[in-house]
Amino acid sequence: MRNLNLYFILFILITSFFAILLPSLTSVAADVRLTNPLTSDSLEGVISNLMDWLVKLGAPLAALMIVIGGIQMLFSSGNPEKFKKGQQTILYTAIGYGIIIIGSGIINIIKVLLGSK
Repeated sequence: MRNLNLYFILFILITSFFAILLPSLTSVAADVRLTNPLTSDSLEGVISNLMDWLVKLGAPLAALMIVIGGIQMLFSSGNPEKFKKGQQTILYTAIGYGIIIIGSGIINIIKVLLGSK
């Protein structure tokens, strides 16, 4: 417990040192320009980027979860509860990724109906 308190006090001292030091350093570099991290200037672009990111992240994650569900079924050793848990993992993964794909399709349909790019 004593070690934990020591680390906590050390953490507070270090962070407070940087909290005091950093504002004085930023006044030296006044010509710093920040770029837009969203890479889009409109809500439409942000939503489009978000959906693209979800689809690209969801595909390998869904594949991994399907493999995990298959492994759960494989190692169930005849236990019906474990086998059903593997089936549910695969089913819920398919439903989740289907929702992502359908959401992306709905956004594209809305873009077409509103005359967007």
